[in-house]
Amino acid sequence: MPHVSLDEIEQATRRALVGHGARADVAVHVARAVRVAESNGNRICGLYYLESYC
Repeated sequence: MPHVSLDEIEQATRRALVGHGARADVAVHVARAVRVAESNGNRICGLYYLESYC
C-alpha cells in the first residue's frame, strides 16, 4: 500500500469536495476532520466515507 501524507489526504479531500459542489469554507472543515480521523486510525470516519460525502 502506498504511503500518503496527512497533508496530501487533506488537500485531496478538499479538492474532491469542492469539485463535487461543496462550498470551499465547508470543504476546509470536512477535509480537516478527515485528516484527524486518518491520523487517529479512525478509518471509518476518514477516507472510507469520502465517496459518500461527495
